[in-house]
Amino acid sequence: MAWTVPNLNWTAADYYNHADMSRVEINTKAVQDLMASKGFAVTIQEGVYSRNIWWVPFKEEFTRIEANLEALRKRYTPVGWRTRDLPWTADSPFSYIDANRWENNLNLLWKYYSGL
Repeated sequence: MAWTVPNLNWTAADYYNHADMSRVEINTKAVQDLMASKGFAVTIQEGVYSRNIWWVPFKEEFTRIEANLEALRKRYTPVGWRTRDLPWTADSPFSYIDANRWENNLNLLWKYYSGL
C-alpha cells in the first residue's frame, strides 16, 4: 500500500471520521510493506482500508490497530514512541490523543525505515 500523509496535529476540537481511521490502517500496511522490502517480515492482522460514512467503530478495531502497531514496533522502537496505558473500555474512549499517538508512531516508523 502507498503511504498517505498523516495528520500529526489532532486537537480536541477536531472530528475523527471514517477516512482518518482508514488512513491509519493504510499507513500501518504501508509500514509493514516497507519493512518487508528491507528484509524485516512482520505479520499484522488485516485492516479495513475503505470505510464509509456509515462505519461505526468497535472495540475490536481499536485493539487490532494497537496490536498491529505493537507488532511493527517490536523490531525497533523509535525515540518518541508512545503507548496507550489503558485498555480499550467504555470509560476510556478514543480521543484526539489516541489519534495523534497512532499517526505519530506510524510516522516515526515510516521515517526510520525510509531512512529519512
